[in-house]
Amino acid sequence: MPEKIMKFVSITVLLGVSIIFGLFGRATEMGLAIVAGAIGLSFSNLDKIKKFSGAGFSAEMRDKIEAVVEKETEPEPEKVSSRDDTLIDSGKRRVLLALENPSYTWRFIGGIKEETGLDINTIESALQELVDRGLVRQSIGKHKKAIWSLTGKGRLTVIYLRQQNNA
Repeated sequence: MPEKIMKFVSITVLLGVSIIFGLFGRATEMGLAIVAGAIGLSFSNLDKIKKFSGAGFSAEMRDKIEAVVEKETEPEPEKVSSRDDTLIDSGKRRVLLALENPSYTWRFIGGIKEETGLDINTIESALQELVDRGLVRQSIGKHKKAIWSLTGKGRLTVIYLRQQNNA
C-alpha cells in the first residue's frame, strides 16, 4: 500500500506539478518537479532497478549490491560441500582466488592479471567459462569497462578448494 501511494505521489509530481509550473513559465521549478518525480518513481521501484538514468539522476543497483551482500554474508556451513570444483584447472583456480581477494568486491581484468601473472587471453577465457558455470558475474565499472565478482556459488567453490588444499 505505501508503495502505491509513493507511485501515485511521484506520478502526480512528475506530470501534474511539472505541467502547472510549465504553464506559468517557471522552467526551473518544472525541471525540479520532473527530477523529484523521477527520483520518487525510481525509489518506489528500487527492487526492480538494474539501471536507470534521466534528468541528471542515474541508478544502477542490482548486480553491484548483490555482490557486496554475498561477499559480506557468511555461507551456510552445510552448503560448503555443494561445490562446483570439477574441471577447475590452475588458471581458473588462480582467477577465482584473485576474485576472492578480500580487498575487493569487483575486479578489473588488469587487477586480475597483475595478481595472477596470467595473460589477458587466458584470464578472459577463464572468466567466460566461470560466468557460464555461475561462479562469476560480470558488470560494468568505471569508464564502461567490464568488472568481475564471485557469485555465492563461486565463493562456496573457493572455500571448498581451500579446504581441499589444507586436507
